[in-house]
Amino acid sequence: MKSRISSLLFFLFILTTASLKAQVSISDSAIGFGMINMEYYASAPGGDLKDRFGFTNTMGASIGWKWPSNFYVLGSWQGLFGNQVKDSVGWNVMTMLYNVERNAYNGLIPGTDGKLTEVRFYERGYVIPLVVGKIFPISPANPNSGLYVEAGTQFIQHKIHLEAIGQDAPAVAKPYNKGYDRLTNGLGLVEGFGFRYFSRNRLVNFHLGMQFSQNFTKSRRSVNLDSGQTEFPNRLDLLYGFKLGWTFLIYNQAADKEYYY
Repeated sequence: MKSRISSLLFFLFILTTASLKAQVSISDSAIGFGMINMEYYASAPGGDLKDRFGFTNTMGASIGWKWPSNFYVLGSWQGLFGNQVKDSVGWNVMTMLYNVERNAYNGLIPGTDGKLTEVRFYERGYVIPLVVGKIFPISPANPNSGLYVEAGTQFIQHKIHLEAIGQDAPAVAKPYNKGYDRLTNGLGLVEGFGFRYFSRNRLVNFHLGMQFSQNFTKSRRSVNLDSGQTEFPNRLDLLYGFKLGWTFLIYNQAADKEYYY
């Protein structure tokens, strides 16, 4: 799976750097050019995901190509992270190992020296989307910019990251952490709409809009050590929210004026 994704991203990189010898001007008409985007996505979870995590951050980069027809393709790698873990893994560990009542768990477990140490839980993961989109210009003065719609598919993986603060906590350290992390992944669909702007001087290029995804995932752990239970075989993990990004353009710009002698 990873080798196929790497080959796809390499193909997009070659596509963005090919055929750039022709001199073009972004102010003349809709043109083709390569794009490298730095993006941030603030999202809320839905479906089964909302029972595990709260507010989710996504940050990453994408590379792609826009054709003169204003269709474009983008491949991305985006990291998932957050600090709102709703899953009961923390008090499950204390109940199982130390016979602590649920209402008495305060986020502390015994460390290597026997003293209590804090264990924090975070959301971690990544998304690899591939989307096709179309820009609809709203001004003849800039035929490369305008409203956009896009859709595609993606691979998503997420888990609970356990981190002991100050000292090691053997109960949640390797290799036992894999029994608590709820590792989950699968394929999904992604859609979005918004506004893309490309300036004539290539210095100000951005996009902002809404994004939605429906992900059909499964747990990749045979059993959760803290609960002794197996996850449900099929999940529907939803994400929806606001996306913004900055774009670096790749093309050879023609001079704004021509001189004759």
